[in-house]
Amino acid sequence: MALTATDIGLPSTCSVPAQRGRLTKEAIRNALHPTGKAAKQLAEAIASVQIIATVSPDSVAIPASVTTKQINVLEVGIKEGAAPEEFLRSFSAHLGEQSKHVSKILYVLHRDDGWMLAAYRNANVHAGIATGVMLFGPLSWDTPYLHLRGEHLDDVWGSLCAQTALDDDDPHHIDERIAKQMHIRMLEGSLRKLQKAHNRTTQIATRNRLWEQMAAIRKELSALQGVQQ
Repeated sequence: MALTATDIGLPSTCSVPAQRGRLTKEAIRNALHPTGKAAKQLAEAIASVQIIATVSPDSVAIPASVTTKQINVLEVGIKEGAAPEEFLRSFSAHLGEQSKHVSKILYVLHRDDGWMLAAYRNANVHAGIATGVMLFGPLSWDTPYLHLRGEHLDDVWGSLCAQTALDDDDPHHIDERIAKQMHIRMLEGSLRKLQKAHNRTTQIATRNRLWEQMAAIRKELSALQGVQQ
């Protein structure tokens, strides 16, 4: 399904004509020179890549900022399986290098069972993001509907990242909130592993030690999620 800017809630002034926006695999391969898993995903997992919208001061009444001067929205058709994270990361890194990191990409991923938003967020060590991270939204049957919120394009980019990963459109403290979410997911993963180990063992001392570790994680999770014990 070929989307337009207005299909996903963006102004028609952001639209990129279908013929001009189509990116062939050959053109992508020649520009990116992908290797390893990124090359494999481009060859096997990607069905199509189309620029459907460009958000810039020329297309919307929102000024550029020092770190964000343009946001490209790409529809990526996926043949099957998981989102092609390495390819998306490589594509975003390439555009970042070419634009001196002032052009950003929001991906609208589409496969037979639904839609998903994705975005690459640069590292922000002070906020707790040590390296760049791919953000993925939940899979949905509904086409994404975006909101352009912010006084300048860096705010808009933060808001789009929030709409992707945090289920809101608040651009404020976006990296801190993403870092918190990442930490919560890490703790939840550790808790599941400890629970499995606790269920398997019959040794009382080991069960007690694992229980104490789980209790500590649950306490930290409750504090992070703002839930009272």
